[in-house]
Amino acid sequence: MNHICYINSRTNDFDYLREGKKTMLLRGVKQKKAPYECVFPGDRIYFSDETGEIHLSSEVGSVLNFTRHGKISLKDVLKKHRDEIQIGKNRARKLKKKEFFVLIKLKNTVQTDDVNIDHVVFRDRNAWIMAGDVETGHKRGIKIQIRIK
Repeated sequence: MNHICYINSRTNDFDYLREGKKTMLLRGVKQKKAPYECVFPGDRIYFSDETGEIHLSSEVGSVLNFTRHGKISLKDVLKKHRDEIQIGKNRARKLKKKEFFVLIKLKNTVQTDDVNIDHVVFRDRNAWIMAGDVETGHKRGIKIQIRIK
C-alpha cells in the first residue's frame, strides 16, 4: 500500500528525514482513521508538503498502534523514542489531545524526484492519504493521481 503523508515545510522534518535523524513517525488522531491501523510493514510512505509536491519516501519497517487509555502510554513512547521521532515540546503537547496513535519505524528513506501528485489538497495538518497499490486512488472525493516518471 502506498501512503501520502503531509509534512509542514516550515518544520525541519524534511531535513531530519533526509539526514537520517528522524527515523520514526508518530501520528495521532481523534477518531479511528488513517493512519491508525492502516499502515503495515513493507508499505511505502511518500512525504509531501502543502503544495502536493513529493520530496521523500520511506519504507515502513515496523508499526505500533496504541490508544490513549491503553497499556502503552504516549508519555512512555515519547520518552523512549524522542530522538528517533524528533518532535518538539509544542507538538508533543498537541498530541495529548488525541485518542489514537501510530508509531511508524521508517527505513530506506530516499529523495523522490520521480513522483508527481495532481489534484491533492491537504485540508489539515494531520492529512494522511491512502493511495493504494494502483496509480490512482480516491480519498474524501478528491482524485489523487500518482505519476511515476
